[in-house]
Amino acid sequence: MKYLTLEKGEGEYAIRHVKGKCIGTISSLSDGFYYYWPLSSTEGYLPSYILLEIVGLLDILNKDLTEDLDRYFTEEEIDEHSLYNE
Repeated sequence: MKYLTLEKGEGEYAIRHVKGKCIGTISSLSDGFYYYWPLSSTEGYLPSYILLEIVGLLDILNKDLTEDLDRYFTEEEIDEHSLYNE
């Protein structure tokens, strides 16, 4: 990560800019996926390179669940096709 750092807290991660300012948190919901929550006190904008890093962090944290879902739906498609070929 070039512009952001993560600080693991209790049940969530604080996202800090390399200069130290906290710009939001990443936490998981009941579905198990992690989501980004900007701080309501933060004013202004986030440039695309910061947003891309946040996306990258979410992709890393959600990797296992995303792979499980992909595998589930791929197997379901294979099962449906095999029914038609019998």
